[in-house]
Amino acid sequence: MKWFADNSELHGTKGSEIPDILFFGGLIVDLDSEVKLQSAIEAIKLVHCGHSREPVKWNMKDLSSVYQAQDKSTIYTALMESSKEWRRSVFEAIASLNCTILLS
Repeated sequence: MKWFADNSELHGTKGSEIPDILFFGGLIVDLDSEVKLQSAIEAIKLVHCGHSREPVKWNMKDLSSVYQAQDKSTIYTALMESSKEWRRSVFEAIASLNCTILLS
């Protein structure tokens, strides 16, 4: 089994009027499902941006500077414009495999 989680840094705000809410999510998969999911996600990215190995993240805005620094803004734009479609496809791929979504 493997656990994949969002590795974004969590930052709190000292002295804020409203307490911080920290939401953490991840995916637990067995080895067979991991290989199938990786292949499915690479195929999904290939359809939506023409490249199977470019990074994606649920909050794609976090990757804007990465794509810009690598002079790949057109790929980033394609992924942003088709985000509803590729996200749905990722969920469909997850639903077809032996995976557990973990939220806390």
